[in-house]
Amino acid sequence: MNWACVWRGLQQDSLLIALTVRHMSTANKFIPRITIPQKMVLNLNKQNIRNERTKRVKKPLKFKSPLVISCHREKFNHHKGQTYNDFNPKTLASYGWKHRKSVGDHFTLMDWNSNPAVVTKPKSFEDLNLMSSLRDYLSEAGLSTPTDVQIKAIPEILQGNNVICAAETGSGKTLAYLLPIFQLIKQYNDIVTNSKHKNSPKSIIIVPSRELAIQIMSVIKDLTKIMPLEPQLILGKVGSMEQLVLNKKMDILVTTPGALQAMLAKNKIKFHNLLQLVLDEADTLLDDSFHSNIVSILNHMKAHIKTISPADLSAAAAAVSSSEHPPISVSGTQIILASATLPTSLDAKIGNIIPLDTFTRVTTEYLHHIPPHIKQKFVRLLPSEKPGFVLKFAKKNKMSSVMLFCKDNSSSYWLYKFLEENGVSAALFNGNVFAEERKDIYQKFMNQEFSILVSTDIASRGLDTTHVQTVMNYDFPHFVSDYIHRVGRVGRLGSNATSEVISLVAHKYEVEIVWLLEMAARKMTQIHNVNANIKRKLVGRHAQTDGK
Repeated sequence: MNWACVWRGLQQDSLLIALTVRHMSTANKFIPRITIPQKMVLNLNKQNIRNERTKRVKKPLKFKSPLVISCHREKFNHHKGQTYNDFNPKTLASYGWKHRKSVGDHFTLMDWNSNPAVVTKPKSFEDLNLMSSLRDYLSEAGLSTPTDVQIKAIPEILQGNNVICAAETGSGKTLAYLLPIFQLIKQYNDIVTNSKHKNSPKSIIIVPSRELAIQIMSVIKDLTKIMPLEPQLILGKVGSMEQLVLNKKMDILVTTPGALQAMLAKNKIKFHNLLQLVLDEADTLLDDSFHSNIVSILNHMKAHIKTISPADLSAAAAAVSSSEHPPISVSGTQIILASATLPTSLDAKIGNIIPLDTFTRVTTEYLHHIPPHIKQKFVRLLPSEKPGFVLKFAKKNKMSSVMLFCKDNSSSYWLYKFLEENGVSAALFNGNVFAEERKDIYQKFMNQEFSILVSTDIASRGLDTTHVQTVMNYDFPHFVSDYIHRVGRVGRLGSNATSEVISLVAHKYEVEIVWLLEMAARKMTQIHNVNANIKRKLVGRHAQTDGK
């Protein structure tokens, strides 16, 4: 073995290893070291925390309860029973709607529940002590069970109490007072056989509009088929007193404030047999527009206003022994106020004529609430976009029955002509249309001879529009009471049509009412500031428009 060669080989390997190690150690000295400022590290950590928090917020919550508010921006959706740790205006989907950047946003109050007028534990009309003939009429009309307001109001009226009856629109208030009135008049006529004197009604029903008076008269005429009472409808003519010169027998008089006041001025109406005085749509009749007329009427009959009771009829029966006796005057007149919104400041309006402690208040659970059985959509757009929106909707829904509400006569006329010029058939219903023509238009609309009615708020109160499918607020109402009454044109008892309300919100001064409505829907509470004063509204609208 050549040991010299082996030794030289080992020396070479050692040298190579040494060089390699030295090179590696030298290379390590030049590897760059990257450092991050502590402040930047803290900021990065904070950002990571915010990102995680945002992910948790954006993660949709799963609710088993019904969807109450469906929003274009889903994070504002609201379910029944949903609560908020900190409820504030920013919780509302409409919070930023006063800014023009909100144009295009929308949200919908869903039809998440059934009509609240239909009670969950129904009673029968027999339980309310109504006569069998009235029950038969209701059965033939397909009305098997009373509504919530009827269950509460009918017994109170039958007992002769003064009653304030306030319930949501379309809940059956008309029958709630007509049924007991018919029964009480029938009982009185059976006792006082010589009571049918001319121009001496047993009941007077006052309403704010001719259309509502005609509607109520049609219901009364249906009831007279099973109980032959004598109704009269007195509306009068502008500039003529011929219709006010009466010489008729009557059990029930249906009239308007102006016509009745004119009759009283000529001493054509006698009160000695008057059992009931009804103010239907009392919130409107007691506002500034009709208040002076109503106060004049109440003052005229002030001596007769007391609380009648069944004992009065018994006393009358004991006093009458033969038809030769003079007419029996009842001891007082029962006052009934019926409305979809509870009249405010009653004490200041009529308290000095009728003591308010004599009234029994009948209200329903959903009075002044958002109706849960009607879908209500709110759309934020520019004023210039409203005509196009309506035209597109009208052409798409040609077979739907629609009521388009405008703020005044001129706005409604413009919209009517706009639709007409664009090939959409519609009818106009406002204060500038003659009364007889309005009657004909309303009847044709009820008969569905045309599908679109362009109207002002003259058509928003009391009318029974069971066939209407959609209400569109072309001009968004300036007051909550207007909104409540307009919504009440759909989703009424007996309506088989799907119910929808579409509100176009185009001005920032309209947004505050939207806030009130959305807040009431989210919190499941009453709507605040339900003001029903028409004359005051006109002043308020003018001021708001000037300040927009």
